[in-house]
Amino acid sequence: MCCLNMWKSVGLGVFLLPMLVTLVLADSYEEEFVDNRHRWAIEDYDEVTTSIENGGYNIRMRDDENYFHYTRETLLDDEFDYSVSARIGILSGSASASAGIVVAASGYSTYYGLHVSPAGRVTMDGSKDGEYFSVVSRVEIAGVHEAGYFNDLRLEVANGNITGYVNGNRVASTTYTSTGHSNIGFEVYHKVDIKVEWLRISDPVANRTAQEFFDSKFRKNVGRVINTEGTESCPVITSDGSRLYFNRTAKGDENGDLWYADIEPDGTFSTPVRIPAPINNADDNWAVSVAQDNNSLVLAGEYRDGETFSGFSVTNRTSSGWSYPSDLTIENHYSNATQTSYFMSADREILVLGVERNDTRGKDDLYVSFKLPDGTYSEPVSLGDDINGPEDEMTPFLAPDNTTLYFSSKSYEDSYGSADVYVTRRLDNTWKSWSEPENLGPRVNSAAWDAYFVTSADGKNAYMVSFENSFGESDILRVDLSEKDRPSPLLLVRGTVVDSETKEPLAASVVYTDKATGQRMGAAISDPTTGEYQVILNRGREYVVAAQRNDYFPVTESFDVRELGVTKVLQQDLELAPVKVGTLFRLNNVYFETGKSQLKPESKAELDELVRLLSASAVSIRIGGHTDDVGSDADNLKLSQDRASSVRDYLIEHGVPAARLQAQGFGESRPARPNTTDENRAFNRRVECEFIE
Repeated sequence: MCCLNMWKSVGLGVFLLPMLVTLVLADSYEEEFVDNRHRWAIEDYDEVTTSIENGGYNIRMRDDENYFHYTRETLLDDEFDYSVSARIGILSGSASASAGIVVAASGYSTYYGLHVSPAGRVTMDGSKDGEYFSVVSRVEIAGVHEAGYFNDLRLEVANGNITGYVNGNRVASTTYTSTGHSNIGFEVYHKVDIKVEWLRISDPVANRTAQEFFDSKFRKNVGRVINTEGTESCPVITSDGSRLYFNRTAKGDENGDLWYADIEPDGTFSTPVRIPAPINNADDNWAVSVAQDNNSLVLAGEYRDGETFSGFSVTNRTSSGWSYPSDLTIENHYSNATQTSYFMSADREILVLGVERNDTRGKDDLYVSFKLPDGTYSEPVSLGDDINGPEDEMTPFLAPDNTTLYFSSKSYEDSYGSADVYVTRRLDNTWKSWSEPENLGPRVNSAAWDAYFVTSADGKNAYMVSFENSFGESDILRVDLSEKDRPSPLLLVRGTVVDSETKEPLAASVVYTDKATGQRMGAAISDPTTGEYQVILNRGREYVVAAQRNDYFPVTESFDVRELGVTKVLQQDLELAPVKVGTLFRLNNVYFETGKSQLKPESKAELDELVRLLSASAVSIRIGGHTDDVGSDADNLKLSQDRASSVRDYLIEHGVPAARLQAQGFGESRPARPNTTDENRAFNRRVECEFIE
């Protein structure tokens, strides 16, 4: 296992129980409100107060101009017939008030409803995407009781219709159109006091337990392919969501091994595979994170002679498997607690730790450590009191945007269970200022212990560990994360690194830089066998991406994600031009002022890469300038010569011997494409280089 009182007594006495008829099917659930295990809203505001006491859910609405819905997500599937019924008593209410049940609800904009007024009048209505409709309004129905009595309300979905009943008497029926939502609950309209004595759900889908109705349909056990009677924990998912790494500990054992399973497009899993030695040994083995390229794993522990000791290691994919783990060094790394948790960012620049140190506020607190130029990591610094509380903060996950942080905590009062998952967002670069941590709610959290929350790059799917309704001890669940709780949008660029001439795949480093400043933003490696790579580009910048390998020059590609609105995946192969006489390659990210030869600042990243290559070898190059066919031949020839010379001058200024550099302008004489469209003309305006004797 990897380490880690609104109702007065006289008021209750006025309720008399009328005779009633209630539909209860074999597969049904009944909520009797003996406690709040299903997490109904408990509120105390000027307008409304809710409580669970005296054997009921009590709602007191004081506002005579407003209405409220109190609903819970369920596993109801409206492709099947179902019914929802509740016993509701109105203690008192204004003439315009009513109270009842709602189904298939989403907020106030979408629902089907059935409610009764204090005078015993019945309304059946609904709303679809904000468009209200009425089926019947304040009609008299035989057997419906006024305030002071309980009424049994039922909405039944069957054969494409929804029908309302009160005390077994039919109210009305209308066509039922699926809303795509499964919330059920109660509506109070204007000034009214009510008590809900019970709620029943009847569902013909077999094998649904009572708890499952109120477990969010978004929390799904990934099943017995992954989960066993033992303990599954520490899930780590690749950025593209294609593979899940996890720790599996057999029942009765203390230590577990690192396993992985591939995730198919339909969400199913391949048969899990135990990673062989030396990654797994007799100690407890698990992955802290997987790099954005899927080709490196950060592991818990430093590896020595078949054992693991406190610390971290990294292993890289090779043509014959995973390399022997090499140590990662963290300055003054220690923890006063035996239970610790860690996460390394996708770009391996940031380490977040859940540890107990001498300056810890509670038990385990969250800390951050940064990668230094020498490859080691800085001394951990607390994330501060915005996050850390008097109890445990643990199992951190820093999303690929390096801003959105998910973690589990025992410190907050709004917890559903013994540990809940929260989300917070970094507000500045001090790493001390964070948005108020937000409980991810019943969509994610249960009445049990919930932790080890991780997401794919797009944030749509998350994986976590929970002890609720598990096959063994803890199980891994998949969660459909709401849009508001997802990380910031990003661009996932993936492809293959290839030789520009032979198109054979190559093992290489893949580096991405800020196009405007030339600052290196991160790096990845390609698969040594297939050449496949992927990198994550966060919103807000223009990037230049290039592969790097000795004796090759990178043909760079640029990506503008300054205004990215949604997460996207882009396929882009990267070429490496072999350094040999006759090889011709294009400088894709060299830019000039319009109609001039002055280099723009965003040319720096690519030109500096060319400086690096020329400084590391003795090759010479011819720099060729090219234009489109707009303008006179003479002007184009001069402009192309001046631009080629500007590139040559930059290289000389940065230390490349002038004798190894030629500059030649070709004007419009060598178009790469026909000058027939604006797009083709833009492509023809270029600078190319050729390795020469």
